[in-house]
Amino acid sequence: MPDRISWFIDGRPVQFSDWSADCVAYGGFRDFAGTARGDCSFAEQEAPLAGFRRDGSPFWYGTIVVDPEVTEGGAAITAQGLYKGTFSTTVGRRLFMVRVEAGWKNQEVKPYGYNNVGRAYDSKIEEGQLVWWAAKGQDVSIGDTTGWVYWAEGCVLTNVSAITNINNGANPGRNEYQISTGFGPNGAVTVEQNGISVSAGTFDVPLNKTTGDLITIEVRRNNNASPGDKILGRVGTIILRGLAPSDVFTLDQVFSVILQIDARPPIVQASGLDMMPLDWNGTDFDLCVYLSQVGDWWFMLLDRDDLGTKSVAGPWDTAIQVARRRNARTQLTPLQRYNRVRVPWTTTDDAERFAVADAVPNPFPDRVVEYMADGLEDKFPGDSDTPQTIADTLIKRFSTIRRSGSIEVASAVLEGKTLSPYEIRPGLLAEIIDHDPVIPPQRIQAVSWNAAGRASLSIEREEGAVKTLRDSSDSQGTGKKPSGGSRNQAKKANH
Repeated sequence: MPDRISWFIDGRPVQFSDWSADCVAYGGFRDFAGTARGDCSFAEQEAPLAGFRRDGSPFWYGTIVVDPEVTEGGAAITAQGLYKGTFSTTVGRRLFMVRVEAGWKNQEVKPYGYNNVGRAYDSKIEEGQLVWWAAKGQDVSIGDTTGWVYWAEGCVLTNVSAITNINNGANPGRNEYQISTGFGPNGAVTVEQNGISVSAGTFDVPLNKTTGDLITIEVRRNNNASPGDKILGRVGTIILRGLAPSDVFTLDQVFSVILQIDARPPIVQASGLDMMPLDWNGTDFDLCVYLSQVGDWWFMLLDRDDLGTKSVAGPWDTAIQVARRRNARTQLTPLQRYNRVRVPWTTTDDAERFAVADAVPNPFPDRVVEYMADGLEDKFPGDSDTPQTIADTLIKRFSTIRRSGSIEVASAVLEGKTLSPYEIRPGLLAEIIDHDPVIPPQRIQAVSWNAAGRASLSIEREEGAVKTLRDSSDSQGTGKKPSGGSRNQAKKANH
């Protein structure tokens, strides 16, 4: 029996004379348009629209965009999927972890105004470290301080760790570090830990995430007010964590945080790609697009029920066998291939580097055709494997034969099971069995459905304002990226 879709607006059944709906790999359910028959007086802006397949499984979900226009032909209903709401419009900061000492400021400067006490210490901020010192014979009082502050406006802070060092021959026991948190830019602070040794070593301090979005590190004179020997101390390799519970936090774990819209946990496949550090200022949608680009993943916000919002993410690793409708065999356009990918990135010491990956096997052994990817958003430690892992992932995609275009599906099979057109989703690979010549499975970037039971697949193409990593198919074959980056308009937080 052919599959069909039953539609409901605000829980009430509605008959449509015609409709179309779609779904994209970077976002999920996108747009719906249809003409409803009968009484639709309850259909109003923001009302939920839900479609279910014959077996009762969810098919499409969204909310009505505007009060329907009612004509003799029926009520014109337009709706949009969940990702097109606050998920893609609300800008905010998501601090997972930062490792950039330049984000720290002297605690006395505006707008912070946490006074350094006494004359014992001087301090400065150098590349990669916070530095403090007391001159030989300097007048000293117990309780004298100097310190630094980091304000992550609106973010939770959960842990700070660092490596400490001190010059030889000094008396470090007269001095200590104190860690405090508060609400920026100049709220009262709560001591998280004091009495931390300034001797060469490390500290690792859990923070109470309810006590503020600002942290201070102070050096304090704790005993012996008499002038002492010259002392020089350093705090470096500072790791400040927010949403990341550990220094290693992988791609799937980041997705699991961002895609949890309510009480319902998202369904996210496992990944070993460490994404730390990561400090994002933009929309959650932009962050998910960035993660999908560097990891070659997809993500979707789907339906909503009593359990909450269903969201999913994963790699392109499942293929279906697809045959095209005989009278709708459109030409699929070849996309340029590359045998080298170069990923720009910056170390935490501000050194500019490139991660380079070459294709194996090499489709062009006698020449180099290079794809220059967008630079990574955050600074990584110099010994990080993440940039190279990203380059290795991208070359697998860009060295493979790819086609771009749309196809109308005649039949689809997954692991021996025939699929209804309404079961086909973005995020799958399409093995086009009637394509001549034979080509590898292609990414399904979007699927459009209609009331006639047909599905149209967008293959390896950009959808609207949502860009995949751009295809460098300039006419000169130089391998340069065209203008118009794939990061949308998201801006990084200033460190």
